[in-house]
Amino acid sequence: MIVFINGPFGVGKTTVAERLVQRLPGGLLFDPEWIGFVIKRTWHRLVPYSDYQDDRLWRRLTVFSIKTLARSGRPLVVPMSIWRTDYFDEIVGCLRREKDAAHHFCLTASSEVLHARLTGRGDAPGSFAFLRIEPCVAAFQSPLFDLRLPTDDQTPDALVITILAHLPA
Repeated sequence: MIVFINGPFGVGKTTVAERLVQRLPGGLLFDPEWIGFVIKRTWHRLVPYSDYQDDRLWRRLTVFSIKTLARSGRPLVVPMSIWRTDYFDEIVGCLRREKDAAHHFCLTASSEVLHARLTGRGDAPGSFAFLRIEPCVAAFQSPLFDLRLPTDDQTPDALVITILAHLPA
């Protein structure tokens, strides 16, 4: 089983994913951002992108890594902000089409809450994450990004309970 935790930067994906892994027997956490860090430090010196998700290599390595880890038979939890519909289809859609039992949850929050959370974690206005708030908030209104879970007034533990209720036993 693959549990994909999506949503805008600062919404709490990693926190929820970490707590979800603790509740799933044998759960594994895989953060595709690490692939992006490697690509950005190596490949992007040759082929510059402002966002490593724009690099097809990142998308392919992400799908490959998720499929490989999912073969372990352990529940795999993947926190990642994928707001572009074409990239979402290329990653999550691919997993779903290939019968990899991918479950998708999109954490949402208001722009104001996201601003406060990003500021609280030390991101500066004008940073990459701040510049993605409005495009993400707008994009995640699409029905493609179901099941949406509002986080404005929810604790991470409450969100984990909601996610667990939607997963097969």
